[in-house]
Amino acid sequence: MSKSMKLVRVKFIMVLSVLSLVAAFLVSGVVGSSAALAAGKTLTTFELQSTGKFVYESGTTTNFIVQGGKVTNGVGTITIKNELNPEGVDLKIRDAKATAVSLVGDFEFGPNNWFQMTLVGSNWKSYTGTFNIGEGNKFEFSGLAIKNPPASVKPRAPKSLNVAGTPTAKSFKVSWKAPSTKGDRPVTGYRVIVKAQGASKAAVNKKLAKKVRSYKVSRKALLKSLRAATRGESNVRFTVRLAALNGSSQSTYAKKSFWVAP
Repeated sequence: MSKSMKLVRVKFIMVLSVLSLVAAFLVSGVVGSSAALAAGKTLTTFELQSTGKFVYESGTTTNFIVQGGKVTNGVGTITIKNELNPEGVDLKIRDAKATAVSLVGDFEFGPNNWFQMTLVGSNWKSYTGTFNIGEGNKFEFSGLAIKNPPASVKPRAPKSLNVAGTPTAKSFKVSWKAPSTKGDRPVTGYRVIVKAQGASKAAVNKKLAKKVRSYKVSRKALLKSLRAATRGESNVRFTVRLAALNGSSQSTYAKKSFWVAP
């Protein structure tokens, strides 16, 4: 095969591939990718925008952009533009669904030739993935995003919040279970606040990792947060407030009170 024929072939594949990749990203959803689509808000009508690059076997690259990525009730067309197609090439999409963390669906790669694709992202943006088209050539998406995304769905408050320890204990163990509903994206952590009744400042205000299910606070640290005038002979009532976080949003606070001896 001559060099010129090879170049034409690679360029043709590249155009189709870009289209397919974009579509795949757009097609956020019908095909059963499941867990991600099961949680939070799911869109079947949306508009996509993105940039990406095509990588040749030789290691050289060419950039492309996605425009007109409109999907209505799971069906739509996206337009891909690059140096080979400055006016843009249209690609059909069907069965498309999107959540804040995934895009899945079908795209047409050639007449009546449909493929399924799944992409992952966060907060309705940065959906990424790689599509290999053979002979060492591939498309890479670096930032497919939903245009004008919906407001995030907050997680529910953590469950079974409990504080273990008698008023004279040296420390108190705060424990809980993950919320029953995570919202439209995975829980990324927890915010724990411990404050005495009537106090102006919290004894604890800390962000914890998503896998943490308990937190210990010493009686000494709790009493230290009180003003000298507040300390008396009676036990002091403290309240723990705990919220689940998923990105930029958080749940309402679960609350639990306990008593600490002075």
